[in-house]
Amino acid sequence: MAEGEMAKRPEGFPRANFIKSVEGIQKACGWRLDLRPLSQQCGVLLKTVKENPDFVLEVITSEDSMILATLLHAVSSNYPPRLTEPALSYLHRLIAGGLVVGESGEKGERRMVDTVVEKICDLGASSAEPVQLAVLKSLLTICTSETFCVKGERLLQAFKMIFNLAVGSNFDGIKRCATASLQQLLSVWFRKAAADFSAQSQNPEGADNDLDVANIANLAEKADIHGLEKVLTRRLSSQGRELSDSVEKGDGMSVPSTPSRKNRPSAQPLAGLEVDLFVLLRSLCRLGARTIDQSTSDNFIVEGKLLALGLIKHVLQFQAWESLSNRFIQRARNLLSVMLIRNANCSLETSAVKQIEILSKVIVQPRLLAAMKPEAGAFMPLFIIRHLEVFSPEEHLLKAACSALCVLCTKEQLLVDLFVNYDCEMNSTNIFDRIVKGLCYVIISQPIYDAATLGKMKVLACKALFQCVKILRDWFSSHQVKKVSDGEGSANGGVTANGEAKEEASRGREFLRLKSKKDSLSGGIDTFNCHPIKGMKSLIRSGVLESSVDAQAEFLYKTTGLNKDAKGEFLGHHEENQVSVMHKYADFFDFAGMEFDEAMRAYLDTFRLPGEAQQIDRIMEKFADRYCTCNQGTFHSADQAYMLAYAIIMLNTDVHNPLAEHLMSKVDFIGMVNQCPVEGEEHHTLPEEYLAAIFDRISSSQIKMSDDTAKSSEPQNADKVMASPLMKVLRKALPFQRVLGDDSASQAMPSLDGVKEILRKHQGQDGGAAGVWNTAEHSEIAILMCATLCKHSLDIFDSLDKIKVSMDSFKVIIQCIKESIILTGMMEQKESCDKLVCKLSDLVGFGDANTFPLTLPDSMRMEAFKSLLDITLNHPDLIQGSWTHVFRCLSRAQYFALNRSEVEVMRKFDRTAYDIVYNKRPGSSDLSIYFGREGLQLIDHLFSGSGNMTGQTIVMFVSAMCAVSREELEEPMFKGLELLLLQRLVETVHHNLDRIRMVWSRLWAATSTHLIGAGCEDNVEIAMYSIDALRQIVFKLLEHQELSNFKFQDEALKPFVSIMRQSELNQVQVFTIQCILQVVSAHNSRLQSGWHSILACVKIALRNEVVEVVDAALHILSQSWSEPQVVSSENLFSELKSCFIELMAHGNHVEHQSRAIEIVKEGVSLILDGLSEKDEGLELLLLLCNMGSTALIHGKSCHHVAYQALFGLLERPGLKYTEGKWEEILENVCQISFQQDFAEIDGNADEYYRTYFPLLCKLAQYSHIPVGVTVSKVLKSLQLLLVQRGFSTDLRTFFISQFSEVANKLLLQDEVSSDDASAQWRALTDCAKGILAGTQKAFEGDGGDFEEKSRQAEEMLAFQGSLSQICRSLASKKSAELEDVQRGLLVALEENVNWARDFNVTGDSERGSLLVRQEVNGGMLLIEVLSNAEHHEDLIRVCGQVLQHFDSKNGAALAPLMAAAIKALSGAECPDDELFKIMENLISHMEDQLEVRCAISEFLKHKILPPLIRKVVEINKR
Repeated sequence: MAEGEMAKRPEGFPRANFIKSVEGIQKACGWRLDLRPLSQQCGVLLKTVKENPDFVLEVITSEDSMILATLLHAVSSNYPPRLTEPALSYLHRLIAGGLVVGESGEKGERRMVDTVVEKICDLGASSAEPVQLAVLKSLLTICTSETFCVKGERLLQAFKMIFNLAVGSNFDGIKRCATASLQQLLSVWFRKAAADFSAQSQNPEGADNDLDVANIANLAEKADIHGLEKVLTRRLSSQGRELSDSVEKGDGMSVPSTPSRKNRPSAQPLAGLEVDLFVLLRSLCRLGARTIDQSTSDNFIVEGKLLALGLIKHVLQFQAWESLSNRFIQRARNLLSVMLIRNANCSLETSAVKQIEILSKVIVQPRLLAAMKPEAGAFMPLFIIRHLEVFSPEEHLLKAACSALCVLCTKEQLLVDLFVNYDCEMNSTNIFDRIVKGLCYVIISQPIYDAATLGKMKVLACKALFQCVKILRDWFSSHQVKKVSDGEGSANGGVTANGEAKEEASRGREFLRLKSKKDSLSGGIDTFNCHPIKGMKSLIRSGVLESSVDAQAEFLYKTTGLNKDAKGEFLGHHEENQVSVMHKYADFFDFAGMEFDEAMRAYLDTFRLPGEAQQIDRIMEKFADRYCTCNQGTFHSADQAYMLAYAIIMLNTDVHNPLAEHLMSKVDFIGMVNQCPVEGEEHHTLPEEYLAAIFDRISSSQIKMSDDTAKSSEPQNADKVMASPLMKVLRKALPFQRVLGDDSASQAMPSLDGVKEILRKHQGQDGGAAGVWNTAEHSEIAILMCATLCKHSLDIFDSLDKIKVSMDSFKVIIQCIKESIILTGMMEQKESCDKLVCKLSDLVGFGDANTFPLTLPDSMRMEAFKSLLDITLNHPDLIQGSWTHVFRCLSRAQYFALNRSEVEVMRKFDRTAYDIVYNKRPGSSDLSIYFGREGLQLIDHLFSGSGNMTGQTIVMFVSAMCAVSREELEEPMFKGLELLLLQRLVETVHHNLDRIRMVWSRLWAATSTHLIGAGCEDNVEIAMYSIDALRQIVFKLLEHQELSNFKFQDEALKPFVSIMRQSELNQVQVFTIQCILQVVSAHNSRLQSGWHSILACVKIALRNEVVEVVDAALHILSQSWSEPQVVSSENLFSELKSCFIELMAHGNHVEHQSRAIEIVKEGVSLILDGLSEKDEGLELLLLLCNMGSTALIHGKSCHHVAYQALFGLLERPGLKYTEGKWEEILENVCQISFQQDFAEIDGNADEYYRTYFPLLCKLAQYSHIPVGVTVSKVLKSLQLLLVQRGFSTDLRTFFISQFSEVANKLLLQDEVSSDDASAQWRALTDCAKGILAGTQKAFEGDGGDFEEKSRQAEEMLAFQGSLSQICRSLASKKSAELEDVQRGLLVALEENVNWARDFNVTGDSERGSLLVRQEVNGGMLLIEVLSNAEHHEDLIRVCGQVLQHFDSKNGAALAPLMAAAIKALSGAECPDDELFKIMENLISHMEDQLEVRCAISEFLKHKILPPLIRKVVEINKR
């Protein structure tokens, strides 16, 4: 507001208060003469106000106001406090009420506001407490007022006044108020500035970033702390804000020149309120940057510094930083950097702590951290991390560092961004890795502190580490959700969202690639430092480095951390590749304008010159060539430069060798260089002055070319180097190579390469532009961070047996393990998760051996157990494949809870309780009490809540439980332990019976397999429990109805089959089959596919020798007949039949087999009675047939019962089968019962066939069975039986008799000549032929002795008799249809006779006699039958054959046949021609046996003589 401008006062300002205040001022003047003018002025003012009732207090805008003049007059510093305090208070009220308005002037311009501020600030020097308080109120109101605007110098003056009161006041209350006022003032100004500033980029890129990178790296190499300060100061001056504090002179170290400001883009100036805000911040940074040590006696300076640092810390907490402009952020960055650098060497404890706190606040401000990316990469190791890495850091610093990390580790995005911007960038130190490693080292190490302090430090470190894990988990979870939501958005949102997602994924993969490359590079450098050639090959093989010569040379030239000896060894190698790399390496150096020895010194400073002469020669040769290339005309030739280089090497070695006896002189050196290589040739020499100068420089300053030289000089220079300002600071930022417990390790000298690595900024090698801050959004980054956390955290967990931690620390460590398990589970890092779960389980103390957890206090073991159960209850999906460790622990914990009073259990698991018992003291351990109550309840809760787990989790849960239970069954630690987890398994399965089919099938596969193994254990108790558990589960499963095409019942019952098959214990077999019987009895109506497994169990049980097992199996078979689903199903009925067959074959008790036959018979009877249609129930009849034959084959006497039942059923008149079905039935009966070779199996074959074959033949007399079918099957069976060998003669004779019986039954039919009868007779004929053919074939065979052959001959004789008898019976029927049958039988008989005659040519006399007998008997029977025929053609033919084939050798044996033939011819009617042929045959037998001659005589008498007599009579008549 302009001077003199009037404004209305705010309404409601009380007139009475004004009068009262002025009167108070007047009264305070008293009778002092020097205050009389002020008293008079107050009187005039009061008179004016009192005389004018309508007086209105106008807004004051200038010093001309009587009111303001009076008040300013009263606040003079020369007046007593009783006067100045009320005057200042009323002035404060006017300003606060908006009645005094104005604005401070620009430079050189003075306004009312300036006067008011000066007056108040002058009053601040008062020693009175009320005055100081009034000054604070007034200045705070002025600096924060919206109408009384202060800026520039006046703002700074007011700020300084408040600051001075906060530091220098004699009253603690004033100090506290002043400090609070400063904080409020800064807060208001930051908010006001943020309101005016427009939001800008979150990633400010300063124009001087590249310059900072180069300068800071260069200064770090030269160890110049003050140079670093000047670089940062120049940044301020280039922006128009130079620090007024002069830079203190250092130790003579020079500051390298920086590029001219003209070559750099000018920074944009600050504007508006940001100027005043910067002034305040600059003032605080100046005050905070003061150099103070412990010897400083001025407390005011110390308190001022600490207050300034505290205010800076307070300022850095404001959210307004997010709304400030980039130009302000850049300037604040410079101020803070200088302030932090200057405090690096401060020995004041509080200051060092404040510095750590300030840095932590800077880091948590995203925009400041982004702007200070290079500085933060150096400051964090310098001020925070290094306190974690040394063995015994100062207590207050370690505490501050841990506290700062506790704050930093609560910022989830910050941690990930630190990892991305430092750990994933090639030229940056691994900030996150070092933080985690340092925290772990603090927890593990045992520095020399008192127990309380050490415990607090470890608790802080544990909390910070816990926050790291927890925050990383939260970040990963949120970004996983975001990733999923982004994927859905891209599906619904189009191309833009999809493109952004792809871009982010690409960035994430790039970070992962950089981290992998960095790790590979780090490993490759380590290998290179040990084995240069192998290390270079390793880098090329891993893809970090290209195989080209240029890439290898650039790697050696630019990469930090390489050992100089290793570089020298590589460059001096003689192979072609290494020589080429060495040449390219030298080409990177620019020696232009450098003295020869300076260039050589710079060149050899980058590596250590190898010791072999040839290696030195190659390196110096290339150096000389490169120097000549960069400095044309300096030398006449490269050879001259080479000679000089070699001479310098010799001079350096000679002069600086303390053992050398004769040192090289200057003359000798000059002569060596200028010596002519070939005598007599013209030679160009170098100036002696030039060489002398080189000699002097080398003599005064050694060129270090080996580690020996460096080591020899190190003791002399170490103290000096370490005492330099920069090294005091920077050595703290370096990671040390420590060994746990090694106190001397913390005093190790930091290497210069380490300094470079800390301070070198991102110079474009896969790291991006310097100063660019990357924000991590890809969730896969957290996986790498998790690997780092787990790698170092496991060191803590593995060291818990070696270190002592308090209960508070242990709780945090346990929480850290728990969060790590959850994190690794979320990231599916199975190996790490498994290690962590294993470690947590081990800490509970229920391991296999007496391990260190037993030495832990009970409270710690209980805490570990609670955490383990908490994970399993609340995060079961994340444990994945680590459930085995959990179950090992829980099983033993439960056993301990149930048997904790046993001495052996206490000795194994509870040392405290064991000591109590051993020492006979009263009481019990806390561990025992806990597990007896809460511990067991938690375990119960886990298993009872398993039904809420996901499908995948419950499968892994049960599978792991089965695996651990199997371990306990094989090697139980205690008796009874093996049963606990088995019980829990059954409980879990019961809780998960309602799972969907896909999950349940996998669940049941694991469970049933384990229960099968348990059911086959030698321990009867375990086996019984497992089988009973199976029974209970199956009962539950069978409560659900099974659909027709599913087989879950079969899967549920299969374990019983496996147990029946594998278990060798009779008790187990009995109990298993009884369980099956219970299942059938209780759920027979619901059983579908389950019958398959039930019948499989029954089949196995039927082989058992135990009576109870077979009884139960038979009971199940009996029930199965009444189940329609069994009988109606082809597969099930087939399995049912196989059960009965199995019993017949392998049963050990006849009563069981007989009972089975009765079961089948009764079942078949019931089924057959219920059949309403034809052609049903065939398989039922065949079952009995198969049972009988099986029993017979296996020598079981029960086959009689089976066949009696079978034929009894076949005789039932109610069977309704078609002829075709009867044929099928009888075909199967005959094939099974009579067409198999039982002779060698059963010694009672004669009895068997004599008993049951007639029953088969008897079927022909039943009307419901077609006779033709019966006859055909009987004849077929008879034919096969007679062909078989091994039967007795009586039995075979019996079979032949049965043939005759069949023929007689055919003859007894009413319709003998019907078509059916004809078919039956044909079958009879075929059967006869088959029998004869089979017998003949058997006789012809080589097998068998004479008795066997005789028996076969007797059979044929008997069969010939049967055939002849049948033929005579057929002849009596006088049927034309039967004549063909008779003829067929006679043909068969004739063929048999002919066979006997024809086969009797082998010369075997014994067999020949048998054949002759066959021939005679058959021939005679044949002639006898033919003699009774009406027509004699066949008789004449047969007799003629007999006479024709008469064998004189067997004349006596054949005589009866011959005689019979001749006699038959005698009675036969035959033509004369035939008679003459017969006579011709008879003439040759005239001298044979008497019987034959008699027959011939009769033949001649009756057949020949009558024709001859008739012939003679006729002749005589002529």
